[in-house]
Amino acid sequence: FFFNDTATTEIYTEQIVGSVRCVQETGYQRRVHGDEFTCRREFQLGYLGEKFDRSNCNKTCDNCIANKPCIEKDCTEITKDIINCLQSQQCQITLLQLGKTLKGKKDSQDKRSFDHLPIYGKLSTWELKDIEKLLKEIMYKNFYYEKGVQNYFGHMSMYLEVLHKNVRMLMSNNTQVLVKYLDQDKIKKKKNFLLAKKKKKKKKKKSTLR
Repeated sequence: FFFNDTATTEIYTEQIVGSVRCVQETGYQRRVHGDEFTCRREFQLGYLGEKFDRSNCNKTCDNCIANKPCIEKDCTEITKDIINCLQSQQCQITLLQLGKTLKGKKDSQDKRSFDHLPIYGKLSTWELKDIEKLLKEIMYKNFYYEKGVQNYFGHMSMYLEVLHKNVRMLMSNNTQVLVKYLDQDKIKKKKNFLLAKKKKKKKKKKSTLR
Protein backbone atom coordinates (compact mmCIF):
# COMPACT_ATOMS: atom_id res chain seq x y z
CA PHE A 1 0.00 0.00 0.00
CA PHE A 2 0.98 3.63 -0.36
CA PHE A 3 1.43 6.23 2.40
CA ASN A 4 -1.77 8.05 1.40
CA ASP A 5 -3.85 4.87 1.51
CA THR A 6 -3.86 4.94 5.31
CA ALA A 7 -5.08 8.54 5.25
CA THR A 8 -8.19 7.36 3.41
CA THR A 9 -8.61 4.59 5.99
CA GLU A 10 -8.42 7.18 8.78
CA ILE A 11 -11.18 9.31 7.26
CA TYR A 12 -13.70 6.49 7.10
CA THR A 13 -12.67 4.97 10.43
CA GLU A 14 -13.00 8.35 12.13
CA GLN A 15 -16.44 8.84 10.60
CA ILE A 16 -17.58 5.45 11.92
CA VAL A 17 -15.88 5.50 15.33
CA GLY A 18 -16.29 9.23 15.89
CA SER A 19 -12.84 9.73 17.44
CA VAL A 20 -9.15 10.00 16.55
CA ARG A 21 -8.42 6.47 17.83
CA CYS A 22 -7.83 5.42 14.22
CA VAL A 23 -4.73 7.66 14.16
CA GLN A 24 -2.88 5.38 16.58
CA GLU A 25 -4.12 2.25 14.82
CA THR A 26 -2.97 3.29 11.34
CA GLY A 27 0.20 5.07 12.52
CA TYR A 28 1.95 1.70 12.69
CA GLN A 29 1.00 0.94 9.06
CA ARG A 30 2.42 4.26 7.91
CA ARG A 31 5.67 3.75 9.78
CA VAL A 32 6.16 0.24 8.35
CA HIS A 33 5.70 1.64 4.84
CA GLY A 34 8.06 4.59 5.38
CA ASP A 35 10.89 2.82 7.25
CA GLU A 36 13.64 1.72 4.87
CA PHE A 37 16.35 0.93 7.46
CA THR A 38 14.91 -1.06 10.38
CA CYS A 39 14.67 -4.86 10.15
CA ARG A 40 11.02 -5.78 9.55
CA ARG A 41 11.04 -8.48 12.22
CA GLU A 42 12.74 -6.18 14.72
CA PHE A 43 10.12 -3.52 13.98
CA GLN A 44 7.09 -5.83 14.23
CA LEU A 45 8.22 -7.59 17.41
CA GLY A 46 9.21 -4.24 18.94
CA TYR A 47 5.68 -3.00 18.32
CA LEU A 48 4.45 -5.99 20.36
CA GLY A 49 6.92 -5.25 23.15
CA GLU A 50 9.43 -7.97 22.26
CA LYS A 51 13.13 -7.69 21.44
CA PHE A 52 14.72 -9.17 18.33
CA ASP A 53 18.38 -9.39 17.35
CA ARG A 54 18.68 -8.12 13.77
CA SER A 55 21.51 -10.56 13.04
CA ASN A 56 18.99 -13.42 13.37
CA CYS A 57 17.06 -12.08 10.38
CA ASN A 58 19.81 -13.42 8.08
CA LYS A 59 18.80 -10.94 5.38
CA THR A 60 15.33 -12.39 4.85
CA CYS A 61 13.51 -9.03 4.86
CA ASP A 62 13.80 -6.26 2.25
CA ASN A 63 15.49 -3.75 4.59
CA CYS A 64 18.17 -6.21 5.73
CA ILE A 65 18.80 -7.26 2.12
CA ALA A 66 19.19 -3.62 1.00
CA ASN A 67 21.28 -2.78 4.10
CA LYS A 68 21.25 0.94 3.30
CA PRO A 69 23.71 3.08 5.29
CA CYS A 70 21.99 5.70 7.42
CA ILE A 71 22.65 8.59 9.76
CA GLU A 72 20.36 9.73 12.56
CA LYS A 73 19.50 13.41 12.92
CA ASP A 74 18.07 15.01 16.05
CA CYS A 75 15.13 17.07 14.70
CA THR A 76 13.56 17.86 18.08
CA GLU A 77 14.01 21.64 17.97
CA ILE A 78 12.69 22.13 14.43
CA THR A 79 9.74 19.87 15.36
CA LYS A 80 8.96 22.21 18.26
CA ASP A 81 9.07 25.19 15.87
CA ILE A 82 6.66 23.44 13.49
CA ILE A 83 4.20 22.48 16.23
CA ASN A 84 4.35 25.95 17.83
CA CYS A 85 3.61 27.51 14.45
CA LEU A 86 0.65 25.21 13.78
CA GLN A 87 -0.76 25.94 17.25
CA SER A 88 -0.28 29.72 17.20
CA GLN A 89 -1.27 30.42 13.59
CA GLN A 90 -4.26 28.04 13.58
CA CYS A 91 -4.18 27.82 9.78
CA GLN A 92 -5.49 25.00 7.63
CA ILE A 93 -2.46 23.46 5.96
CA THR A 94 -1.78 20.08 4.36
CA LEU A 95 1.36 17.94 4.77
CA LEU A 96 2.50 18.82 1.25
CA GLN A 97 1.91 22.55 1.80
CA LEU A 98 3.82 22.44 5.09
CA GLY A 99 6.78 20.77 3.39
CA LYS A 100 6.93 23.45 0.69
CA THR A 101 6.54 26.19 3.31
CA LEU A 102 9.55 24.89 5.27
CA LYS A 103 11.51 24.71 2.02
CA GLY A 104 10.49 28.31 1.22
CA LYS A 105 8.91 27.21 -2.03
CA LYS A 106 5.70 28.67 -3.39
CA ASP A 107 3.28 26.50 -5.34
CA SER A 108 2.05 28.29 -8.47
CA GLN A 109 -1.05 26.09 -8.56
CA ASP A 110 -1.97 26.82 -4.93
CA LYS A 111 -3.87 30.08 -4.45
CA ARG A 112 -3.09 30.15 -0.74
CA SER A 113 0.21 31.62 0.44
CA PHE A 114 2.05 30.64 3.62
CA ASP A 115 5.06 32.94 3.32
CA HIS A 116 3.81 34.91 6.35
CA LEU A 117 4.43 31.92 8.66
CA PRO A 118 7.53 32.13 10.92
CA ILE A 119 8.74 28.74 9.69
CA TYR A 120 8.70 29.78 6.01
CA GLY A 121 12.09 28.86 4.47
CA LYS A 122 13.32 27.46 7.79
CA LEU A 123 14.70 24.37 6.02
CA SER A 124 15.59 25.99 2.69
CA THR A 125 18.90 24.08 2.49
CA TRP A 126 17.19 20.70 2.86
CA GLU A 127 15.95 18.48 0.05
CA LEU A 128 12.14 18.44 -0.13
CA LYS A 129 12.07 14.63 0.24
CA ASP A 130 14.06 14.91 3.49
CA ILE A 131 11.63 17.53 4.81
CA GLU A 132 8.69 15.27 3.97
CA LYS A 133 10.41 12.40 5.80
CA LEU A 134 10.67 14.57 8.91
CA LEU A 135 7.01 15.61 8.68
CA LYS A 136 5.94 11.98 8.39
CA GLU A 137 8.07 11.07 11.41
CA ILE A 138 6.28 13.78 13.40
CA MET A 139 3.01 12.18 12.34
CA TYR A 140 4.25 8.69 13.33
CA LYS A 141 4.87 10.07 16.82
CA ASN A 142 1.26 11.32 16.93
CA PHE A 143 2.08 15.00 17.44
CA TYR A 144 -0.40 15.76 14.67
CA TYR A 145 -2.60 13.82 12.29
CA GLU A 146 -4.37 14.39 8.97
CA LYS A 147 -8.01 15.28 9.42
CA GLY A 148 -10.30 14.98 6.42
CA VAL A 149 -12.38 18.09 5.73
CA GLN A 150 -15.01 17.98 3.00
CA ASN A 151 -16.01 21.18 1.20
CA TYR A 152 -19.34 22.16 -0.36
CA PHE A 153 -18.50 20.38 -3.63
CA GLY A 154 -17.61 17.12 -1.87
CA HIS A 155 -13.85 17.50 -2.32
CA MET A 156 -11.83 16.10 0.60
CA SER A 157 -8.73 17.90 1.88
CA MET A 158 -6.39 16.47 4.52
CA TYR A 159 -5.45 19.23 6.98
CA LEU A 160 -3.01 18.81 9.85
CA GLU A 161 -4.53 18.77 13.32
CA VAL A 162 -2.27 19.03 16.40
CA LEU A 163 -2.74 16.42 19.13
CA HIS A 164 -2.19 18.68 22.15
CA LYS A 165 -1.99 15.87 24.71
CA ASN A 166 1.02 14.26 23.00
CA VAL A 167 2.70 17.59 22.26
CA ARG A 168 3.09 18.36 26.00
CA MET A 169 5.77 15.65 26.29
CA LEU A 170 7.68 17.17 23.38
CA MET A 171 7.57 20.69 24.79
CA SER A 172 8.66 19.52 28.25
CA ASN A 173 11.76 17.87 26.69
CA ASN A 174 10.60 14.37 27.66
CA THR A 175 10.87 13.01 24.13
CA GLN A 176 13.16 13.34 21.11
CA VAL A 177 12.45 13.32 17.40
CA LEU A 178 15.21 11.30 15.76
CA VAL A 179 14.99 10.78 12.01
CA LYS A 180 17.04 8.33 9.94
CA TYR A 181 18.35 9.52 6.57
CA LEU A 182 20.44 7.89 3.89
CA ASP A 183 24.15 8.45 4.53
CA GLN A 184 25.05 10.02 1.20
CA ASP A 185 28.78 10.19 2.04
CA LYS A 186 28.97 6.41 2.57
CA ILE A 187 26.99 5.78 -0.61
CA LYS A 188 29.34 8.06 -2.58
CA LYS A 189 32.42 6.34 -1.17
CA LYS A 190 31.01 2.92 -2.01
CA LYS A 191 30.22 4.01 -5.59
CA ASN A 192 33.74 5.43 -6.05
CA PHE A 193 35.27 2.22 -4.64
CA LEU A 194 33.25 0.02 -7.01
CA LEU A 195 34.06 2.27 -9.96
CA ALA A 196 37.79 2.18 -9.17
CA LYS A 197 37.61 -1.61 -8.81
CA LYS A 198 35.86 -1.92 -12.16
CA LYS A 199 38.47 0.28 -13.90
CA LYS A 200 41.29 -1.72 -12.34
CA LYS A 201 39.73 -4.98 -13.51
CA LYS A 202 39.24 -3.58 -17.03
CA LYS A 203 42.85 -2.36 -17.15
CA LYS A 204 44.12 -5.75 -16.00
CA LYS A 205 42.07 -7.50 -18.69
CA LYS A 206 43.54 -5.26 -21.41
CA SER A 207 47.10 -5.92 -20.26
CA THR A 208 46.43 -9.69 -20.30
CA LEU A 209 45.17 -9.54 -23.91
CA ARG A 210 48.37 -7.82 -25.01
